[in-house]
Amino acid sequence: MMNDRLKALDVLTGSVAAKRDALTYFADKGMSEDDVMDAYWGNYKGTIDTYLWSHNLTRYQVASKTSVKQTQLARAADKGDVRNIKLNVIFAIAETVEVTPGEVLDALIKIQDVMNIEEAELAVEEKRAQAQDEKYLKEHADEVDAALAADVKKLKESDPEGYRCYQLMVKKYVDGGM
Repeated sequence: MMNDRLKALDVLTGSVAAKRDALTYFADKGMSEDDVMDAYWGNYKGTIDTYLWSHNLTRYQVASKTSVKQTQLARAADKGDVRNIKLNVIFAIAETVEVTPGEVLDALIKIQDVMNIEEAELAVEEKRAQAQDEKYLKEHADEVDAALAADVKKLKESDPEGYRCYQLMVKKYVDGGM
């Protein structure tokens, strides 16, 4: 299990060669890159949690083994930027994982960089999809309007209460309430 977690970390933050090797490792288990990301990074909570997770640790375990309190670790995990994490937290994690503080900091920066790139790529993809949707709606406005009119007519005939709710929602939207 620990090996799988470290391999999953390579998929997320490894060098090109390490990522390729990790993807081959998971492919042999029948997992695609998306499968690995969903399985291992679906509950991503931040750089510290990701780093600890990759070492099969929790904040509680770090707090139990060091003088850093769980609340300090929670505040550090909520930091948006690794540069804002206090050194005592970095040292406590390093002590628990049995590596140098520099190695912990390097790994946290790498994880943060990867997550920032993925967030930027997602934002670009969302804008592209929105533009594509708007273009489609403009090109097919008559068809969309006709389909909407047919659906509204069906709603009115089959569910008068639902139609009334729909009318209230539209009125609220038109009046600027949504």
